[in-house]
Amino acid sequence: MYNFNIEPSQIKLFMNKLLIENSFDDFELRECTIATKATFSIDGKFNKDWDENENKVFCNWSEIRPLAFEIIKGKQKPLYMKYVFAYSDEKALTFHPNAKACFVNIIFKNDVVTVSTGTAQIEFSMNHDLDQVWDSFVSEFFKALGITEVR
Repeated sequence: MYNFNIEPSQIKLFMNKLLIENSFDDFELRECTIATKATFSIDGKFNKDWDENENKVFCNWSEIRPLAFEIIKGKQKPLYMKYVFAYSDEKALTFHPNAKACFVNIIFKNDVVTVSTGTAQIEFSMNHDLDQVWDSFVSEFFKALGITEVR
């Protein structure tokens, strides 16, 4: 598991990448909690009754991002935000043949943004290659966004 904070001077840049730009649109949203004057919880599971022709389990971040932005926009910062993103099962398998899921967790609390990673394996294994490959990918992903990590 990889864990880091985002440089405080880059939080605004990061929030722009997360909520306005399409930087995270390749991810599925597994869950989201946003606390402003009320607390909003979004379950990322795709509702089959909405579109029975769509064959997916989770919504893409690109579908939910405008709603999340609408909730937080304004002059006051949210009190708390938590996002759990994952690559789809198919994309996870491109990192390792035993990958079931590859997660990026983002928490904003007390003016600090913390990012952590996680993985789930198809079959139990003591091998940590998947973790290492995913952690390296996430680190490079944030560097490509111009986001500095603080440990």
